[in-house]
Amino acid sequence: MVAPRIDRSSSPALASEWRHLRRRLGLPFMMLVLTHLVGTVGFMLAWSGRSDATWLDALFMTFITVSTVGFGEVHPLGTFGRFVAMAVAAGGIGSLFYSFSLVLDFLGNPEVQGARRRRRMTRRIEAMEQHVVIAGFGRVGREAAGGLSTSEAQVVVIDPDARHEADALERGFAFVC
Repeated sequence: MVAPRIDRSSSPALASEWRHLRRRLGLPFMMLVLTHLVGTVGFMLAWSGRSDATWLDALFMTFITVSTVGFGEVHPLGTFGRFVAMAVAAGGIGSLFYSFSLVLDFLGNPEVQGARRRRRMTRRIEAMEQHVVIAGFGRVGREAAGGLSTSEAQVVVIDPDARHEADALERGFAFVC
């Protein structure tokens, strides 16, 4: 799995969330590895009477079972082989769903969303040229920004009050808190 690029320097809480996610993903990852090992050995045991069955066949059968691709059986399965396939499917699919739920929980975290929003805003501001910076978005700052918006000037609002962010963004201005 490729880790998403996250600016960990923007928030110690975000760095902590990132470390927590990596720790939490360890269990489903290990379960997935274990499922592949058990499945591969299980399928080899199920095909023990076949001379043409290989370890690669068993690993392939495990992979297509976990991924639910469903190409079909590499070699015919008896009762024991079907139980192996069901166990592999349950263990593998359960591990994958649990991993996905952890990642979605991480991405839905308000701290992570805030970091992503700040990164997008930083890129937007870095791309601006000959822009106007307004310090403060109180009554006077709003009035000044309103006048500048009719001139199609690019405006960056800097205000320590995060409550002004929604209003500035709604008017199309970049905002830095």
